[in-house]
Amino acid sequence: MFNTYLPKVEKVEGLSPDDFLKKALGIDKELQAGEKNDDMERHRKETMKLIYSAERFIMNKIYHTDNQETLTDFTKLVEFVKSSINGEVKYYWDS
Repeated sequence: MFNTYLPKVEKVEGLSPDDFLKKALGIDKELQAGEKNDDMERHRKETMKLIYSAERFIMNKIYHTDNQETLTDFTKLVEFVKSSINGEVKYYWDS
């Protein structure tokens, strides 16, 4: 994942990319919520799961329009969505 999307990353959360991935793959076992954990401990574990989730490094495709006609007319909105799906609209961060 890092070699493909983030090849120049040297540290992630203070760990090398390889060590981070090893920790991320084992985080569920390491942080299993037990019945005796209090709310604060459960929240800490849930936060750690989010931190070590590989999904946090993947940016979703985002499209944007300010065109009032597109936003208020159902058929034009459907056309916008279809053109987005077909790759005819630039990503929001490229526009």
